[in-house]
Amino acid sequence: MIAPVPSPSEAPNIAPRSDFEISYASEQQVYAGQTGGSRKICQECGRRRALSRFPVDKYGRVNSRHCLGCIDEDTPALITESEAARRLQMTIEGFRSHKLVVAGSYAPERGKVVALYSRVDVDASGGQR
Repeated sequence: MIAPVPSPSEAPNIAPRSDFEISYASEQQVYAGQTGGSRKICQECGRRRALSRFPVDKYGRVNSRHCLGCIDEDTPALITESEAARRLQMTIEGFRSHKLVVAGSYAPERGKVVALYSRVDVDASGGQR
């Protein structure tokens, strides 16, 4: 016996979802750290870390090459004006108008003195544009 086809008014209002949409949504929950139990191994230090402890690219994919702890250890504490402007995604003129405190300076034997800024201060001022 064939089951009767429900009329449009009786059919549930559920939009069909493809397998791709379901897998993509669950994948995004993993990347956002919402599943709790998901962990990866850092290739630099070999420690197992939560997914939220890894950097993500612009598409939300986790990069397990270096965890955030290893990146923090390997990044210099003092950076130049151009590096600081690049971290804040602004021009050098825009960074100069930001007026951050100079943390140190570098003077090669022959050349002009270069001002150095604290990476922590630059990152902290990123939200105060």
